[in-house]
Amino acid sequence: MGFKQLLALLAGFAFCASLADASGITFTCATGGEDPDTFATGTCAYLNSAVSALYGSLFSNANASVYVSMGGASPLSGNDTSKGSVTYAQYAAALAASAAAGGDPIQIAAAASLGPSGAANAVYGNSRVNISTALAQALGISADMNLDNGFTASGSQCSPIGSPGCYNGLITIANPKDVANATGNGLYFGSGDTPSGDYNFYSLVEQQTNEILGMYSCVGTNSAVLKNACSGSLENLPSADDLFRYSGPGSIATVTAAVGRVSDGYAYFSYDGGATNGADGLVYNTSVTGNAFTTDPSGAFADFTANCVGGLYSVQDDVACAGTDYSLLSDGGADLNVLDAIGYEEPMSVPEPGTLFLCGAGIIAVFAYRRARRA
Repeated sequence: MGFKQLLALLAGFAFCASLADASGITFTCATGGEDPDTFATGTCAYLNSAVSALYGSLFSNANASVYVSMGGASPLSGNDTSKGSVTYAQYAAALAASAAAGGDPIQIAAAASLGPSGAANAVYGNSRVNISTALAQALGISADMNLDNGFTASGSQCSPIGSPGCYNGLITIANPKDVANATGNGLYFGSGDTPSGDYNFYSLVEQQTNEILGMYSCVGTNSAVLKNACSGSLENLPSADDLFRYSGPGSIATVTAAVGRVSDGYAYFSYDGGATNGADGLVYNTSVTGNAFTTDPSGAFADFTANCVGGLYSVQDDVACAGTDYSLLSDGGADLNVLDAIGYEEPMSVPEPGTLFLCGAGIIAVFAYRRARRA
């Protein structure tokens, strides 16, 4: 089953199950430019139906306004995320309140790990925490240090987010012809399996959407091996993701530990104080330069190190794996766990089994009928 077919089927089940209110993630797609056919009829509509519904089925408080456009040949994909900072205590309290209200085990453990006796509090307790505006909205954190400012399509600041033309983040995907010139392959927008060597457009959008939601790193380093991912007033502040970055049980990977560079041992995501690798065994990226088609060649330290040939890979890999149809539901749960831990709540409502069965059977029947008509 192809990536778009899988997402469409999952979106149908999400609708049947009514797991949450309609997702608050909306996509606005640029038109024109070097590749006027890139956002052909249906592409943006698909983002706002299947992809948006996917997030809505997984999280009850995932809300973001996202602008998507095509850019140059490198990186393969990237984003500008609206962000600001709050005190550690403010973020920890908001996460604890969310966990208590939702009852989700991973989020409860994550909130506990930020408590007074936790390793994160010992390192960052007196610091501010860099969070995205989308995460602030999800946790109900009031505006603080530009948290109410978004981006226009041209990159200028605007307010309030959600008003026409004011976005939580901007996503840029490389122009298909540039990808083809550089790799001999291209971007895949189809409904079947992604051809070998091609990059799935919707997977790339998911990755950058995750970062707009808050899956990014802003920890600085005093080593040439790694470098700071943020700047200005946010430089050297930990992101929400960084509060769960461990080098071992009870040991936060910090600046002095080079944020988990290869020579010092890899860092990993953990929602329970380092006891568990919560990313299905994946470890964090430590590459600064990567290659021309990493998802962020300047160094994305909240991305995971990929092993595209026969190994573990996720939506949030530092190198996009060509020929794969990966999504939030097909990568072992690494990305879901991170988003869950930093503040996105899993839906609480569960449908009656009979209702889900009848509606799901209908969705499958329609899906099978459409496939038979194409055959």
